[in-house]
Amino acid sequence: MDKRFDKVDGRLDKLEEGQVEIKNLIKHHTTLFSENFTDIRKEMRIQNQETKSDINLLFKEVETLKRKTNKIEQRLGL
Repeated sequence: MDKRFDKVDGRLDKLEEGQVEIKNLIKHHTTLFSENFTDIRKEMRIQNQETKSDINLLFKEVETLKRKTNKIEQRLGL
């Protein structure tokens, strides 16, 4: 009978060790996911700022070209 109890105790110990290992893996992967999402948000924010800067630059260039075009049209009397 003691052998059976020892066998059951051994299985329970292995089960508890497995549960601890699974908990540690879940913690590790959760940390990795959090870091990845943080990096993704940071990269998206940077990309958004760069896109806005590019758009503003294009509007300024178009505005400058429009002014030059207006000056030329005024000189030509169009």
